[in-house]
Amino acid sequence: ALFLMNSPFVQAQARRLADSIDAADRAGAVRDLYERVLGRRPDDHETELALAFLDRPATKDEPAPPLARFAQVLMLTNEFLYVD
Repeated sequence: ALFLMNSPFVQAQARRLADSIDAADRAGAVRDLYERVLGRRPDDHETELALAFLDRPATKDEPAPPLARFAQVLMLTNEFLYVD
């Protein structure tokens, strides 16, 4: 988990993924990220949490844009890492 959190490669891939998403429609961007990373649509609660995450003010320690940070969060989930 720490490798994926701190890896420049993973951060770059998350940024590339976020750059390929149309961020104008935030709910649509969340849905697109879920579909690309996890292969499913988010439920209403997940969408609500994701939008709250995107609305959170960035700190000086977070150089990546919010959508790239969210893409990385999805890439750190067990659902992404393990096949059920």
